[in-house]
Amino acid sequence: AMPRLDPKDFMFSKQKGLTLMKSPGQVNGQQFIIEDLDDCEVVVADHTCQVTVDVCNRSKMFIGPCDGSVFLRDCEDCEFTV
Repeated sequence: AMPRLDPKDFMFSKQKGLTLMKSPGQVNGQQFIIEDLDDCEVVVADHTCQVTVDVCNRSKMFIGPCDGSVFLRDCEDCEFTV
């Protein structure tokens, strides 16, 4: 049987002042959620099917290849590389 996926493995949530990274093979085409980050650097260096970014402030984000859409909502003073 396939191991069950833990949704917490596919999100960065409620963090401040951190560098957050997913390496190749860690997301493996799943949806990824980024929410409630302040002053963070984010690297998603793996392929995803969809990414949502909500309520982030003063953060830099690099989002790797995505099969579907990348949604950016309610973010302020952020820099995105998609």
